[in-house]
Amino acid sequence: MSYVVQVWEHPVSWIYPTNIATTLAMLDTLRSRRPGPNPLFVELAQRLTARHPCITSPETDELDESELAWSDGPLDGRTDAAVYAIGLNSARLDEVLPFVRQTARELGLSVFDDQAGHAWLANGAEQAVGRERIWQRFPPAYIEIGRTLPDKDSLLDRVLEGGHGALAALGFTLLRRDARDDAQRVYTSAVLRRVSPIGWQEMDLRAIDGRPDRVKLTMRVEAWVTAISDWRLRVHLGGQVPAGTRPLSNLGLRNDAWMSDTAGVWETADTGAIVLRSPADVERAVAMLDHQWRTRLAPLLAAFDSLEALAEVLAPEPIEWSPFFTRHIDSTDALVAAWLARVPRLPALLQRVRQEARPMDPKGSGMRAMISRHDEAMLKHLLACIEQMERTPAPPR
Repeated sequence: MSYVVQVWEHPVSWIYPTNIATTLAMLDTLRSRRPGPNPLFVELAQRLTARHPCITSPETDELDESELAWSDGPLDGRTDAAVYAIGLNSARLDEVLPFVRQTARELGLSVFDDQAGHAWLANGAEQAVGRERIWQRFPPAYIEIGRTLPDKDSLLDRVLEGGHGALAALGFTLLRRDARDDAQRVYTSAVLRRVSPIGWQEMDLRAIDGRPDRVKLTMRVEAWVTAISDWRLRVHLGGQVPAGTRPLSNLGLRNDAWMSDTAGVWETADTGAIVLRSPADVERAVAMLDHQWRTRLAPLLAAFDSLEALAEVLAPEPIEWSPFFTRHIDSTDALVAAWLARVPRLPALLQRVRQEARPMDPKGSGMRAMISRHDEAMLKHLLACIEQMERTPAPPR
């Protein structure tokens, strides 16, 4: 009896979804696309059939139907579609399905179980129809007391050394680093900067000491766009911008929005903290980061080569699918990019953001009230920018 799972490579220009409804909507959109052969599908098929031969191979001629792992063939990964369907033999589901999920994760692929309504995303998120979202690592959790784990300075050294080639290829150079052997702090950090034609981007890497049982690594990528910042500052200040004014444009890129957990080392996809319990974890994480920077971060950074390319990433349809999206109230940079790039659907986008942007409820703790006041200021600035865009033609490109 056939049991079908769908496999896909999540587009880097879309955020990883945080609920099953968005996952299904993205999957439906992907099913209509035919981008051409994906070598990851071929590699997946090769790894799967290396353990469980394809039903069309001579190796399965003498096997009973109940012994077969797959229900369809050939299982070769050859398709020009964006989603690849794999048929499993229900009789061996308990053994084969976890193997498919694990192998897909190692390649940065996501999996959806049609029958159970269950999704395992490449960023480590697990979602199910009818359940609240849950997050967990693909592989089974394990604990190893890492007496030989590196300290925070050595860990950061290893990450920078292992990723030097990828970071250099992307154009990052070291901007600053914390002093070594600072016993007063449990973490040490390094900030790298990349300059692009329309602004600059910074990567903040932090190594956190939690020995003897673990060390952690966190990463934050942020971006500034000169034209967007200058325009927002003019609106905010009502005209002239004094020299030396701090940039206002600031785009944050959360790890779980774009990066795949191919090594299974994230503690939770909510924070994207990489948790390392052994020297082997450190090496797997270093290799993973090198690969993720080259294959998934690089296309996002390339969008900062022009306002037109950036507008496509910041304001797709729907805007919530952008990996830079957090809330409608924080969408000012995306709207200004679309305005400067003269995106045709800008009027509809402005109207929708105006309707859906809301400040937080000020009731509650003092901290919540303080955050709400911040949101009120953000909303006021957002609406001022929208009004300016609606009454002013976009500048010529």
